[in-house]
Amino acid sequence: MSLQQSSADFTTFIKDKSCTLSSPVEGGNVFDLSSFSIDSNFDISQFYTQDLSISRVESLPYIAFNMPEVEVSFYNYYNQLLYLMTHKNYKVKAASLARYDSRMYPMLHSRTRKGFFEWLGEMILYKHENFVPDALIRGVLVKNAGLVDDEMLNFVVGVVTRQPFGLICYPIDYRYLFQLEKLGVKICT
Repeated sequence: MSLQQSSADFTTFIKDKSCTLSSPVEGGNVFDLSSFSIDSNFDISQFYTQDLSISRVESLPYIAFNMPEVEVSFYNYYNQLLYLMTHKNYKVKAASLARYDSRMYPMLHSRTRKGFFEWLGEMILYKHENFVPDALIRGVLVKNAGLVDDEMLNFVVGVVTRQPFGLICYPIDYRYLFQLEKLGVKICT
């Protein structure tokens, strides 16, 4: 399955229109997408941490703050692997692409709110270690939230996974999910 989109059309869309979008949660952070480009060569190695644990994933800069450059880098890396495998006939190891298969993602073990947030931490750790773009995580996140009987969780997941039309690489706003987790803990205690 290829998620490739014509980069010329995408880049033209961004360069021709000075887009600003406001966040639907917390009433209006403004995101300026005029510099957002699918051709980003952002160096993500600055965020790599070898001793990262599930309890610390929310402190990753690109998780704590929306950083479209990181998502574009993850997406470009994924597409480069697909391109090499399909068009250049290079011997791309199956394991290189297998990590992007949703069946390889961490499994949701419990259909409770706590179980969902444990899975979310595992998923973000997996995303970080394997450079998985949010474009591939978005559907799994919505599906797993739907398995939890929690209207607020499902609403927030729906909001944070929305993407502006045509912006495949638009990041998921994980920080609001972590805020909801903390809010849930405060309500329960």
